[in-house]
Amino acid sequence: MKRLKKLNKNALLLMGFISVYYLFTRLYGIAGYMNEYMDYDEGTYLMIARLINQGYLPYRDIYAVHPPLYYYMLALWLRVFGDSYVVGRALSLLLGMGSIIIAYLVGKEVRDWKLGVSFMALITMDPLLVHMNSLVYHETSIEFFTLLSLYFAVKYFKSKNMRYAYASLFVAGLGSTSKFTILPYLLALYITIVFSLDKKLWECLKRASDILLTRKQGLAIGLAYMAMILLVISAIMLYPSKLARLFFIVPGIHPITVVGQKFAVALIIIFWGIFTIYLFKVIYIKKLYESLMILLKNWKIEFKLALAVLTPKLLVELPLGFLVSRDYLNQTYFAQGGRYSPIINLFSLISDFLGALRNGNPEFLYYYTPILVLIFLYFLATSLETSVKLNQYLKGLALTNFFVYFFIAPILPNMRFMYPMALVLYLLLLDGLLGVSMPKKKIMTGALMAVMLLATVDFGIVVNYPKGELKLGWAIHSKDLRNDLGAYIKGNGIQQEVYFSVNPMNAYYLNLSIHPYTLDNFGLFYLAYQDAGSLMETLKKNNVSRIILSKWMYVIKSSDKLLKENYGAIEKEALINFTLEFAESYSTGDVIELYKIGANIQNLSITSSKGMLSLAVNGEKIANIYIADGNIKFNTKTKVSLKNGSYIVEQSSENATIRYVLDLKNDEATIVIPEEMALVINFESDAVLIKDGGIIKCNESVKGPVTIATPKFVLRIVGSNITLIDTGKLRITGFIVKITKI
Repeated sequence: MKRLKKLNKNALLLMGFISVYYLFTRLYGIAGYMNEYMDYDEGTYLMIARLINQGYLPYRDIYAVHPPLYYYMLALWLRVFGDSYVVGRALSLLLGMGSIIIAYLVGKEVRDWKLGVSFMALITMDPLLVHMNSLVYHETSIEFFTLLSLYFAVKYFKSKNMRYAYASLFVAGLGSTSKFTILPYLLALYITIVFSLDKKLWECLKRASDILLTRKQGLAIGLAYMAMILLVISAIMLYPSKLARLFFIVPGIHPITVVGQKFAVALIIIFWGIFTIYLFKVIYIKKLYESLMILLKNWKIEFKLALAVLTPKLLVELPLGFLVSRDYLNQTYFAQGGRYSPIINLFSLISDFLGALRNGNPEFLYYYTPILVLIFLYFLATSLETSVKLNQYLKGLALTNFFVYFFIAPILPNMRFMYPMALVLYLLLLDGLLGVSMPKKKIMTGALMAVMLLATVDFGIVVNYPKGELKLGWAIHSKDLRNDLGAYIKGNGIQQEVYFSVNPMNAYYLNLSIHPYTLDNFGLFYLAYQDAGSLMETLKKNNVSRIILSKWMYVIKSSDKLLKENYGAIEKEALINFTLEFAESYSTGDVIELYKIGANIQNLSITSSKGMLSLAVNGEKIANIYIADGNIKFNTKTKVSLKNGSYIVEQSSENATIRYVLDLKNDEATIVIPEEMALVINFESDAVLIKDGGIIKCNESVKGPVTIATPKFVLRIVGSNITLIDTGKLRITGFIVKITKI
């Protein structure tokens, strides 16, 4: 009894330290940080929750791509505690805190309090959750429901009490009403429980896990890859064409970029299957038949287990989804299913992993740190001739998760979407490692090494990531830009207008009214296959008068052909047909723009981009403009504001800011240069400067007007003194500069 009390005191002390670490890493930036690279989803969920509280319904009034539970949880949370992004993030913080407590209970149920504390610590220090628990994302709810389901599953496997099996499936089913990424885990859990009901079925799963989760399996995989490499070499030597080089690839080593490369994936899986059957002498046809007969025989209990899954889905999704809109299933499930292909996702994950290392971007792999640490410690332990015994039920659950996530489900190969599988693997490996017979000193050394590695990565997420010092995307000026735009909107009395923001977080943070259905424009483009033209027509028909463009759009449109086409069309229409009212950008590329929708055709237009004034012709940005005072360049930040028909331009260097006026009428920009300063125009493509029919050479100065020409445009520039200081780069002095499209 004394020993038990001592252990409990130790557990409580360690849990206290872990909880403090959790709060420190999550609270560090929860109130202050904004990141346009990441907060599109945050803005979408927060705005949907706000609209729900205003009486709008997802799936009917709002295009929404996830099941309803999280939306309504968030809406209730905001209604009770206040409508702000900080309050919304606090819900994730609370769910995450609940998750680490459940993680302790899971580990304690599997083995003892030491595993409970270890599992709790691993999840607390997981860099992915350090990030996700501080954001308004579904992932924290999926973490919570997966761990709670896992707790009941472990109790079932230990006791064979069916109440726990039903409870585990019910909780996982409830989690699936929050986000569909838990569905593969749910299916894997269902399969594992069904197989555990019969001794013969369980022996089949046990045999499969023993075959696939063993060192010898590495030989089968190695032979499969060797065979594939030899086949590729032979094929190219025999038929050295561009088509052969495109289709004969080694999946995992080469990225999969076209549909036809699926055959290469099929081939390597066939090779792997052949070598596995050969090495392990697998007899499968008779076993498959016997297993099928047993499954058919046990249909009643299997049906009851399926009801445990379906009941929470009916309770939540029927009233809040199916009865709200006929399009519910399409928005939340069918459209999502086309985002990726099963089987290919495994090899894409391997390719992306290797590519990040090959391209010098190891920070892209930060969310793999826990699993890499555990695998490293596992093989280190086995290399010391120490037996690492893995829990058989967890092995079976891990195997079925792997099979479902990579061979059945169309899940994006990203740890965010596969996290339920990761939690099962964490528990499996941690339990095995804590069961080894090794000197205490070696165990403590391994544990300390793991803690130091994870803490180092966590430091990067908490400190370096928000500074923009990692290659992970972070728009460090997001909040400043939004505050400046908010001040302009308030100062000009246009708060009551109806807005469309490409990144919904802009509209949410500034408390702007929007047209609900077009809130998730990414979903409309990528999943509903709506085009920019129909979207813009919808906005105009619903009296949307302003459109906000920002950094997120410019980043995301470069990632996909469809997105580039649609967001490019929105940008072009804004530059040509709408009136720029406000734009601000930094040299880091962070930018925000406000346009007034309406017929105002301008073949020559301006905005702010890359910390400078940006000049566009026919909707295409062609040049960047900034003021120079000697060696001082005012190109760190540029803000453009429309006031009384003219633009006030503010440009900043590292230490100073200057202001000047720009008028834009009839495809002519007139710029009043600050006294004794120069205007620098840097064209983004090669341009020829012409004066009186002759071409001006580099470092040659002339009096205006001059003509500058490229295959795409011709401009006339007027200034007192114009110098070509580099190819396509002009320095202009004089009180007034005029730029006219010819």
